[in-house]
Amino acid sequence: MAGAGFCPRCGSLRAAGAAFCATCGLAFDDTPHVPGTGWAPPAPPPGPPSAPPGSPPSVRQAGTAAGGSTPPPRRPLALWMGGALLGAVVAGLVGFVLGGGGGPTEDPVATVTPTAEETGTTDPSSPSPSDGTTARPTPEETYAPLTTGTAHVEVSGDVTATLDLPFLAGLSEFEWPDFVWLDFRSSDEGLADSITIRGLAEPGSHPTYDDGETWLKLSLDLFSLEEAGFWVSDSGECTIEYTRVDWPEVEGAFRCIEPVEGNFETGEVESPRSVTVTGSFTASP
Repeated sequence: MAGAGFCPRCGSLRAAGAAFCATCGLAFDDTPHVPGTGWAPPAPPPGPPSAPPGSPPSVRQAGTAAGGSTPPPRRPLALWMGGALLGAVVAGLVGFVLGGGGGPTEDPVATVTPTAEETGTTDPSSPSPSDGTTARPTPEETYAPLTTGTAHVEVSGDVTATLDLPFLAGLSEFEWPDFVWLDFRSSDEGLADSITIRGLAEPGSHPTYDDGETWLKLSLDLFSLEEAGFWVSDSGECTIEYTRVDWPEVEGAFRCIEPVEGNFETGEVESPRSVTVTGSFTASP
């Protein structure tokens, strides 16, 4: 049996009395080959080249010689990096699925706001009253002849008079949404005392005006006077306050300071009389 030494193939330290190399498995045989006997040492299996005799043992050889276990072979760095990348991708996919796709979800039932036509409440095109209330509903008929009502009129200044005038049916009307023609007259035949309001009809106070397209006018005829006359306002001399505009009913009051006096024949008065006119009115179908 051979003594201690180094493996002739891998250079590992040979344990005393060992028949095989603990590192590369080479069988030790100290019997020299005798030509012609038909025996030769078995061919060594392929392996790493042997270290030159006398070279120091490798880390693996030193660990084996010291009785330690052979360190595991190192895996390539690319293999470790690929495994880490694959783990990160899998973790991301799991989080994406469990988190609902990473974005906000929408309610599958859409919220639909009904239109004014569907609810039957108001006409979107109808104007809102100037007093801040909600828009009035559009009626089925947008024209209403007015047949009943009264007007109380008080005139002071250069002319004085107190009148309670009935409503004149046939000429008065309310056109949706904001136009009225109100005619109050002492008689429906011949010349009579009367007061007429025509034009804009919206809740609130409005001065008389005429801009060529829309208007609000007041006129007063006094034929019962010894010297008849009429007064008109379309430039702010009168203020008309609608206290109620509830289709097709309307109520309100008026106040005029020095409306313009006219002449029935020439339309102009050389010495107009100064008057103040106040009163109230109501009208309905």
